Amino acid sequence: MDTTKWKSVLLPRDLYAEVKTASRIEGRTLSGQLRLIIETWKAQNLSKKDVIMLQEETDAYNKKVLAEQKRREDKKTLDRIDKMLEKG
Repeated sequence: MDTTKWKSVLLPRDLYAEVKTASRIEGRTLSGQLRLIIETWKAQNLSKKDVIMLQEETDAYNKKVLAEQKRREDKKTLDRIDKMLEKG
């Protein structure tokens, strides 16, 4: 799974069954149903200021996660180079 695009989410089984059933009834994927639920909740419950804050914090989180993934990839690359140099 491409974790830069997708993440796993744990849900209680009863909630999962309800969301899964609703998504099937409405002709959506599970992720599409969750997106609709979240977008509807934001529209009904958050002020414009709250939406901006949520977006800013989400952007900061995503930036941090991507930087950590890049750091891990760079470390793997350096480890492979070190192994090649040890063999060579």
